[in-house]
Amino acid sequence: STRKRNNYGKNHISKGGTNSWRYEKGQPKVQYTRDQVLFLKNNNKNKPFRMLDNGKVVLKGIEDKYMNSKPKRIKIEKSEMEEKHNKINSILNKITEQTFINLKNQLFEIIEHYIEFTVSKIMEKVAIDNSRVELYCSLINEIIKNKFIEKDRFNVMIKDIIDNIHNNKENDNQSYDEFCDSVKYKNSLRNNSCFLGYLLIYNLIEFKDIQRFIDSLFDIINERQDNNEHLELSANCLKSLVKILIKHINKKDMVNRINDILGKFKLKPKVKFVFYDIKDLCK
Repeated sequence: STRKRNNYGKNHISKGGTNSWRYEKGQPKVQYTRDQVLFLKNNNKNKPFRMLDNGKVVLKGIEDKYMNSKPKRIKIEKSEMEEKHNKINSILNKITEQTFINLKNQLFEIIEHYIEFTVSKIMEKVAIDNSRVELYCSLINEIIKNKFIEKDRFNVMIKDIIDNIHNNKENDNQSYDEFCDSVKYKNSLRNNSCFLGYLLIYNLIEFKDIQRFIDSLFDIINERQDNNEHLELSANCLKSLVKILIKHINKKDMVNRINDILGKFKLKPKVKFVFYDIKDLCK
């Protein structure tokens, strides 16, 4: 039998044969039986067709429409609040030293009724991204300067960071979720140490808040002296804070407290060297 091509470029059975071959590009040849060919010739007038795996024959167009149909995307309308939240989050993700002024102005156009969400989002990002801590502090400084939020209200939000420093409860038989929470806690503690330091430099918090944070770190060291991982974490947080606030802290008091720890506990060399570094910074 011969093969012809219809107007759509598809192969179909000619009127002349009883047993006909038909195949598509990239697919093996399929031989149709006499009964199938006659059925198609009598009922479908040589329209393009396809034989399914189960032996049924369907019109080509119908099968393509069925096989290639994709679920329609349902456009979910977002509320104005959701759109603003997404916009704010997008700006905070994109902000850099180069884009700071432009994106800050864009942010100030929309945050009037979403200020607490904005500040909370900044604090969330600080906890997971230590590369832009100072940049976010500068942004908060601009937000307070422009009176989008009162300084006292911001200080209340900052106190939550200090109060939550003891929230990590680690144990040997922790689940995977608990382990992930523990890792997040450690990262956020390191980043928040720098964050609080820069906030003091910008005069957005008082030194008594910093002192309370330092006292909490020393409490962790004294409570978990048998856990070198926590000792190292707390020591590194102190080191980060001292680097930023070297002109503000009581150096003599810091050295005395570190000497007390070095004399009281048997520490691993790695932890000892961190405390030695802090002492050198305080000289």
